Amino acid sequence: MVTLVMFTREIIQLKAVRNILSFGFKVLNPVSTIFKSKNLYSQAMKHLKNIACILIFVFASVSIFGQTAEIHMEIQNIEGTGGELVTGIFDNATDFKNKTKPFRASKIEITDSSVSYTYLDIPIGNYAIAVFHDTNGDGKVNTKSMKIPTEGVGVSGKMPKMRAPKFEETAFKLENDTVIIIRMVYPSSK
Repeated sequence: MVTLVMFTREIIQLKAVRNILSFGFKVLNPVSTIFKSKNLYSQAMKHLKNIACILIFVFASVSIFGQTAEIHMEIQNIEGTGGELVTGIFDNATDFKNKTKPFRASKIEITDSSVSYTYLDIPIGNYAIAVFHDTNGDGKVNTKSMKIPTEGVGVSGKMPKMRAPKFEETAFKLENDTVIIIRMVYPSSK
């Protein structure tokens, strides 16, 4: 009786080992065991090639269209440490002219006559930056007659003397990490 039980256990163990080995063989040799016909195998390979092509296209387009860079601004010639600097990055002429809907905006605490600030993850493209020194904290550029600013202003490029800057004059092409130096201009320094 004991011999029969031991013999039965050995048979069960041998069957388990055989099942494990045959499963391993199926994994290693999919053509002969999983795909019984050659036609089914060729169809599966076509689908696999199509999926691989789609994945390559998706990853390539993400790397091409998803490129970003940093804009490191160095804002110089700041008069006084009161208030804050309000900056805006614009990606089109209409929004730049109206100073509405910046692509990105930030408020920067003034600690010295020059301040650095970095915008991260900006998509590759053309941009113009506008900055103003909000001395009274109202969030807008205060002006006097003929829309002449009473607070300091600056742009990514040269500031014209007798008119507002245009997008085309101040725009720059962002292709990789870029340093932009902005010199603030105040009513007393014009």
